[in-house]
Amino acid sequence: MSKDKGRSAIADRHDYSATKTVSRAQTSACTSLGDDNYCEQSKNQRHRVKSLASLLETSRYLLVSPDCLWQTLSRDPGVQSDQQCRAILEKILRYKTQLDSHQEQCFAAALHRWPSLLRDVILTCSDGSFLLLNLNAFQDWEELGLESPTTDVQGLVYYDRNVYLRGERKLLYVLSSTAREWHTLTAASDFDVKTVAMLPIGNELVSIYTRDGVNYSLEQLSLQTKGHTEWIQVGTLTSHTMEVLSITNIGPRLVIFWRKPGHQNICIECYHLTCRKSCPLQLQIETACDMITFKRGDEAFALTQNGLMWRITALRDAPYVSVTFEMSLWAGQFPVSGAMIIRGELWVFVTSSVSGEQKNTFVDRRPNVGNIFNGVVFCNSQHPLTGYIHAVVPRCVFA
Repeated sequence: MSKDKGRSAIADRHDYSATKTVSRAQTSACTSLGDDNYCEQSKNQRHRVKSLASLLETSRYLLVSPDCLWQTLSRDPGVQSDQQCRAILEKILRYKTQLDSHQEQCFAAALHRWPSLLRDVILTCSDGSFLLLNLNAFQDWEELGLESPTTDVQGLVYYDRNVYLRGERKLLYVLSSTAREWHTLTAASDFDVKTVAMLPIGNELVSIYTRDGVNYSLEQLSLQTKGHTEWIQVGTLTSHTMEVLSITNIGPRLVIFWRKPGHQNICIECYHLTCRKSCPLQLQIETACDMITFKRGDEAFALTQNGLMWRITALRDAPYVSVTFEMSLWAGQFPVSGAMIIRGELWVFVTSSVSGEQKNTFVDRRPNVGNIFNGVVFCNSQHPLTGYIHAVVPRCVFA
């Protein structure tokens, strides 16, 4: 089987979804710029519109402040070479002082563009409130009144233009791109649980939770069902009494990184959602640091706070994966809260400034990291007095 034909149906669906998103962005870009001739010309010179659409698509879901959005736009070569992009930059420059003054009062949990409107940016704050900025008007942040439906947020993901939030007792809420209010999708369970992860995989949400802190269960919920639906338990993990550090997936394979309380080594367990088979790996990672994960295409990476990075790839036999040490990205220990790949660069988000500055801005940039990434960008994603809860990050936007 060829490499192209061997791609999973899940990957194909995401590729198709990404293509539709870019097409919508291109159309909205022309409409928002108010130039019908430009829209007509873009049929033959699509690369001009694509430079703007691609740029703003990349800026949709960054865990950064408005100041970082400005820097992302101003440094993009596609903007500098496109007249329409430069016009937007002039508006950003004109109102940048308003953005800077406002971010002193409200720091971002996640910054992303409303999926159906190219002209809008939504800022999700750590207290669960939502603010909107119109890229055409640039008057000020507008409160949307989208307060979090629960004070116990246990999971937050983006899938197919919707935001899904999991609260207490397995309650699932959805915020669609066409309605600016939360709707309840599931009924509450009869017992409280602690959710350690919620991931969109295929057309389903997968949740891992524990009731007693000892045993961990997996459940799925179909996103294709109309109206109310319910979580269906699909299996249990082999490991017990563990502190879950991070969970990622490669297709139907879940990879769980965990640590026994009081121990330093990180253990790994794999679970295959199709085979419903679990297997702990013999490999252990010797570090006392916490760990986060991020993805690129059909592979994933694990990154510790002291800069050690491992590559995760799927093996032929389910549910096994290969976890191999790749390289050390930095010396010392940084308070890493997340990472993602943006236009070939690895962006590492830290919860306090590496350089000592308190602004939400770039604090370090290192080029060409071992021919794996084009560079590493450290970005302060949180003010010391707040702390973001979750970030809404699509699975296929940044790769």
